[in-house]
Amino acid sequence: MDGGNPLATLNWTCEGINVQGVNANIQSSAISRYTVTLDTSYNGQTCACTASHQLWSGNKVVQSQPFIVHYPPTTNPVVSGYDGTFRYQNDVVTLTCIVSGGSPPATLSWTCNGLQSTVRQSISGTTVTSDIRVTMTKELNEKTCICHGRHSDIRYSPNVLSDRFIVYYPSSIPLVEISTETPFPWIEKGNGKLQCSVNDGNPPVSYEWSSAAGIISDQTSHILSLTSLTKDDNMKGYSCKVSNAYTIAKNLNVISRAKQLDVEYNPVVTVGLSPAYIRETDSFERPCTADSNPTSTITWTSNTSPSNAAILKLDDTVRNQTGDYACKAQAQSKGRHGLLSGQAVLKVIVQFPPTVHAILEQTGIIEGQTVYMYCLARGVPDQYTYGGWVQEYRNTIIRSAHDFMVSQNKQNITLSEVTHQNIGTYRCKVHNTITDKYGVLFQHGMTNLDIKSVFNSSEKFHTELNKTFEIRIPFFLNPLLQNVDTITLTKQNISQKERPDIKMNIGTTKLDIVFYGKAITVEGQEVIIQMIQFKSELQGNYTISIKNFDEGSISYFVFEVMLSDFKILSSTSDSVEVTWLAGNNGGHPQTFVISYHEKGKNKTLKTKNVTETLNKINYTLTISGLTSEREYSFSIYAYNRRGNSKHDLESLNPYLIATAKIDVSEKNGSDYNGMFIGVVIGFIVGVLGEGVVISILFWRKGNCNGINCRPGKTFDKDENQQRTQYEDVKNEIDRNDVYDGINTIRGGVANNQDSLSQHGEYESLGIRHESAAYQQIHYKVSLIRNNFSKCAHMTQYFYYIFITHKL
Repeated sequence: MDGGNPLATLNWTCEGINVQGVNANIQSSAISRYTVTLDTSYNGQTCACTASHQLWSGNKVVQSQPFIVHYPPTTNPVVSGYDGTFRYQNDVVTLTCIVSGGSPPATLSWTCNGLQSTVRQSISGTTVTSDIRVTMTKELNEKTCICHGRHSDIRYSPNVLSDRFIVYYPSSIPLVEISTETPFPWIEKGNGKLQCSVNDGNPPVSYEWSSAAGIISDQTSHILSLTSLTKDDNMKGYSCKVSNAYTIAKNLNVISRAKQLDVEYNPVVTVGLSPAYIRETDSFERPCTADSNPTSTITWTSNTSPSNAAILKLDDTVRNQTGDYACKAQAQSKGRHGLLSGQAVLKVIVQFPPTVHAILEQTGIIEGQTVYMYCLARGVPDQYTYGGWVQEYRNTIIRSAHDFMVSQNKQNITLSEVTHQNIGTYRCKVHNTITDKYGVLFQHGMTNLDIKSVFNSSEKFHTELNKTFEIRIPFFLNPLLQNVDTITLTKQNISQKERPDIKMNIGTTKLDIVFYGKAITVEGQEVIIQMIQFKSELQGNYTISIKNFDEGSISYFVFEVMLSDFKILSSTSDSVEVTWLAGNNGGHPQTFVISYHEKGKNKTLKTKNVTETLNKINYTLTISGLTSEREYSFSIYAYNRRGNSKHDLESLNPYLIATAKIDVSEKNGSDYNGMFIGVVIGFIVGVLGEGVVISILFWRKGNCNGINCRPGKTFDKDENQQRTQYEDVKNEIDRNDVYDGINTIRGGVANNQDSLSQHGEYESLGIRHESAAYQQIHYKVSLIRNNFSKCAHMTQYFYYIFITHKL
């Protein structure tokens, strides 16, 4: 302080404490110096210089400027707000950094994961606070935030780290890739691996594999191992799902896109339903498809129809196209697996109706044998329905299916003790549900049954002494005789070859033969025997031996020639007395019917009936009421109750037929054993200029050879059937051709001038109504149809005597 004398006295006071300064007065100035060592306590404080003088009443004080003392905080900042536990991604954590002390106050700043953040801080006194909000990211995982303390005292620069962050976050979307160990393409029956790749993820992820079929529970690694691959694995998608605490907590589904497999495999070829059934002549198409990887080329092949097309086409199929058709597919691997191939076989069955053969097992069949036939069918399908058999002879059906003894399935047929009635064409029919191209279901097979017929008979013929007469015996043999040398006529002590008065030949003729009740006109033959100037020693039994088989079999025809006992006992101007012998009645009472009419006049037939008397042989009858000088025709025949049926007729042997033409009258009908129907027509006798003409149709007794006969069978049933037959034949009588048929049978009559009268006599039978007429017509028709036969105890017989007498 300048001036004064003495100089003023200077004193110091710092922070209220007197401190001693150092005087440094110079001349007229009082100077005091105080050196202060500053510490933090001086910060903001002042020091006062007080000047006092003895002359002053008071002191003069001068204040210094407040001290500003710079010093750093004595401690490092403190970071709080995170306790070190995990936080989920996107969670927000607030960190607080606090530091106290220091002058001026320290400054705080943050660095998180290398990034500085400028944040606002607050200062309260010497305490500085800085807060920072940190959003948890996967980048902060395992990282910290740093609180930086700074001061003007550069010596103060602490960096305080927060606790290391634990951040839970999901992984990236996984990626399914092919393992380098097993590159695509894979091959069926091989193995392959997929791997699931992800980035990050905290905590570490777990793996879950799945496909369209669901979760693959036994595969939890990032590697999916697939073994024993099949074609079904091709294009199958596999996905990888990853998860950790974060995805679970946040309910996140972290899954890869599906990876489709590339599995190569041999083509699987499909040809559709096999076998394929085609009806013959139909067209057929069938595509072939192949399931393959890679895509394959398809071809059809077969032995009969090779084709490179993928569609099999068969036009207008035929049966030899039945077979196996192979569809083959081939593909070249895209990788290392070479040529892949596969095939499927389609069995094509061409269905066609059966080809049918009727098989006759035997050859050289002789009458009386048992014959077996069977129906052989070859078709597709081979399940057959047999419709039975039919026998035909010259386009006429003899027997239909229900008439045969056949096997249960109607395939086989057995003919026991065959006769000529079994000759013919046999047809069997069969189907397998397939119609032919005309829509016909049943197919037929046929065979011809040719039977070498056995010939056996016995007949009686009557003639008179010194008359030349001819016997014509029609017969049916199979095979036909070729020449007369195959015939031998013998009699005890007489050989035809030794007798010039016996001539023999063979001829041909038409015969109406009954085949199981049906009259069939056939080509027959006849033995023609001529006896010249008949001698008494020529009476007796004759045997005709016929060698008609190549094997040397001999057939026999036995007949008897005797002098006639049929006589006209007497005649007057208005009457005639005739006599005859009764034949065997066959076990049933017989009635003789004598019919007569005037020649050249009306055709009304008059009749006389004579009933048989027990044990009586000789009969006579006087016919009166005739007109003098007129010519009359007389006939006689007999009938009894004759029972038959269609079956019985068919079981007989009506083919054994003989027709004879002789000058004769019936002598004796008892105990005849004939095998043939004899039709004796046309004996002309001149009797003392009165012109008596006598003809006879003699009876025959039938044979049971080769048929199903039963002893004691009476044949007296089925009258209604017979009457129906009578009505049918009655209608036929009016037809000229029926009469002509009879006239044909009578061929060779020595005197045929009376044909018109005979026609009338025949037709007149049709207008009768009495009971006898039924029987007469019945036997008349039996004669026409050659149906006379005998079975067991039944003997049939029929006299038919034509007498022309001029009164």
